[in-house]
Amino acid sequence: MKTACNTAVVSTRQGLRGWGWFVAIVLLVLLADQASKWWVINSFMLYESRPVVSGLFHFTFILNTGAAFGILAGAPASWRLYFFVAMTLVAL
Repeated sequence: MKTACNTAVVSTRQGLRGWGWFVAIVLLVLLADQASKWWVINSFMLYESRPVVSGLFHFTFILNTGAAFGILAGAPASWRLYFFVAMTLVAL
């Protein structure tokens, strides 16, 4: 006979199992990201490009001193810090 308590335990276990898959996938993606960065840094010359899927996807070694997509790359580091702290505070 099922009770409310047993049903809650079963649904909690199913919820945790779903989160387990999510966490495993996130960890695999992070591992692949870091492994690809390590590979590029240790085996490419600066600005070298190698095809992964010819004509569609290439790994290219570049250095980005800015934030995402090179935002504020030419700005002094101290200015970038104040800018991103201010934007974070505005977002909050």
